[in-house]
Amino acid sequence: MENNFGINKQVVEKEKNAFSSEELLRNFYTKIYRTEKHDSPDDSRHSLSRRIREEIIANEINPKKVLNIGSGPQALERQLLDKSQGGEKVIQKGIEFVSIDLAQILPHKLLARKMDNVQHIRGNNVNLPFQDKAFGLIASNHSIDLCPHEEAFKEAYRVLNDGGKGIFYFHHPSMLQVPSNDETVRIFWQYLKENSILFANEDEIKSFLEKIGFIVREISLKSDKNKIDTWWEVVVEKKVNEKTI
Repeated sequence: MENNFGINKQVVEKEKNAFSSEELLRNFYTKIYRTEKHDSPDDSRHSLSRRIREEIIANEINPKKVLNIGSGPQALERQLLDKSQGGEKVIQKGIEFVSIDLAQILPHKLLARKMDNVQHIRGNNVNLPFQDKAFGLIASNHSIDLCPHEEAFKEAYRVLNDGGKGIFYFHHPSMLQVPSNDETVRIFWQYLKENSILFANEDEIKSFLEKIGFIVREISLKSDKNKIDTWWEVVVEKKVNEKTI
């Protein structure tokens, strides 16, 4: 039996609890990355790459380490460091990039694996395996907002250095209306809808991030060229601890 979304309700009920567990979420993305180089809109990746590049070139990143949370197979890192797209200026800054993802991604699938200044770690976004204040900049392209919010953003805040920035791209709920021929994706989208996983509006985003401790610098609504995918571009900053000045 299917509903108006073309989803088998029995399959949804069977798989719904599975997606709520870390293991099944990991398996979901592991399956995607076996065949796909990324799972986010191309335009959002281009935009995030540009924002990160501008931030690195214009400001001093301290420490010189950038963390990409929920990186997938490093499509962002490859584009960011592409010399034909201004990557040379980023390379000259001596920045180290760390990508982390819950999914099991085969080494030969990592698109930036040959770059000396890029390291990949398989790990959980809600329990980041890094010391406090280890990164001068953190980013996430349609990933961190799929995790348990409280745990994931507290971890992001913890590993970001005082005065550092976070650049996050969050799913807009309208993205869940985009049709998919993949039943696994449709089930996952349904899980996100039924459990209100995604942020609902800008006020909710701002209130939540400020509760975590971030200073919210920007929230803007973006979409791709075809107006199919829509997302929020969010820029935050971690307060400087006066005791460390």
